[in-house]
This record gives sequence, C-alpha cells and structure tokens, in this order.
Amino acid sequence: MGWDYIPLPVEVALHAAKLSRNRLIEESNQALIDCEEGNLSTSVLTIIEANILLGGMVGGFGDEYGRVAGAHSIHNALTHLPGTKELLHGEKVAYGILVQLALEGNEEEIRSLLPFYRQIGLPSSCRELHIQGREDIHLIAEKALLPHESIHFMKNKFTQQDIVAAITKLETLQKGEREA
Repeated sequence: MGWDYIPLPVEVALHAAKLSRNRLIEESNQALIDCEEGNLSTSVLTIIEANILLGGMVGGFGDEYGRVAGAHSIHNALTHLPGTKELLHGEKVAYGILVQLALEGNEEEIRSLLPFYRQIGLPSSCRELHIQGREDIHLIAEKALLPHESIHFMKNKFTQQDIVAAITKLETLQKGEREA
C-alpha cells in the first residue's frame, strides 16, 4: 500500500488516536489526583475509556499502521536494559512516543508533550529511564530495528544512527526546556 492512499479504517484509527491523545492530556492529571483520593470520577472513567476503547479502536482499525510503530519498538528495546525492568509498559511506550516524534522531526509536538509528561510523572529522559550512557543507547537502537519490530511500518526507514540521533535530540530538547 502506498502512502498516497489512506484506507478508511486507518483514517478512523487516526481520529481515535487524536481523540485519545486530547482526552489523556485534558484529564490525566485530575484522574491521578482522584485515584489517589479513591474517587471514581469522570476524569478516571475518561482515562479508562481512552485507554481501553480508543486504544482498541486505534489498534483494531489501524491494524499494523495503528500501533505507534516506533514507540512500541523503543519499548521492546528498552526491555533489554536491566535498569528499565521496574518501569511500566506505558512508561516505556510514552518515552517511545517521544523518540518516534524525534525520528519524524516533530519537535513542536515533543515540546507540547514535555510539560504534560512532567505534570503526570512520565519518564522523558535517559536519566529517568535509567539508561546508562552511549552503550545503552546503541543497544536500544539495535534492538528497535530487529526485523520483527513494528518500526518498519513507519513511512521512513531508519538506521541505528537515526535512532541514536533521535534520542540525543530528545535529550537536547529537554535540556533546552529546563534552561528556558
């Protein structure tokens, strides 16, 4: 399938993904507060629905194109590092989303997500993921590009150097955000 044609189910998945993103950004902080207080609020219900219902729609309608291809490859690569064993699946995928955005050159979206990540405590840096330097970053790049990984469904083809550069770019952007 060429990228000049987007099948209708994939378009439905894209709309569901955007709706999910928006609801997660709007409601996550309040939902976390409500969970800590033991309050089953509309914010908590919205987050549950976004994760289960909208996530299912994205994966179901989008098929292999709706699985945040690069983000899940980064998640899978992170599982090879002992320091990330304590992290949750969603935390690793969240970081993978930032790396995927860096691979796509979407700095604007990264900048818009970083305050949200900080607000709700999602990891967004190598330090927060317990990544121990260049060797770990190169291992992530290697494992993310294994033949069975979903990163290969992305529009562009990437090399290990591209992934290393994306992670480095993400670190640079965050350093700039902290200094601003």
